[in-house]
Amino acid sequence: MSKLVDRLAEAKEHMRWELRRLEERMAELGDKRVGLEAYIAHLEKLLDKAKQASSNAVLEEVIKLGELKVQTKPTLFKMSKYLVEKEVEQKLEKARGELMEILQEIKATKQRKKDANRCPNCHGQGQLREVNYVREDGVVRPMLRITRCPVCEGGGKIDY
Repeated sequence: MSKLVDRLAEAKEHMRWELRRLEERMAELGDKRVGLEAYIAHLEKLLDKAKQASSNAVLEEVIKLGELKVQTKPTLFKMSKYLVEKEVEQKLEKARGELMEILQEIKATKQRKKDANRCPNCHGQGQLREVNYVREDGVVRPMLRITRCPVCEGGGKIDY
């Protein structure tokens, strides 16, 4: 019985550590999400400003605010405008992709957090199943024996 108690104590300690790690990761992902959402909003405003630009001065301001690599040419306004819009759109697409990855990781982390207190002995079932084969009158029949899990006491979850 002491092996079971030791195993349970070890499992509880590991789960506490895992839950702390998941909480830290959730906080980190939440901060990244907020930052990316603000960055996306900023890029969307720059894109609108670039599309409505009517002079090189406005494009220069968009380039400066968006930290773009494009350089404007006074004689080629339409080409400069197109290049600015494309670079902002590329940055916007990349930021949206990163945001989607973060949202997927948040979802996966929430699921791992939900499953973290599942009993390692019965895998959240609350009971252990054992099949014994019995021979009667020349026929072998399976007998299913179900017992309550001694680790979680039938609850399927362990409270930490």
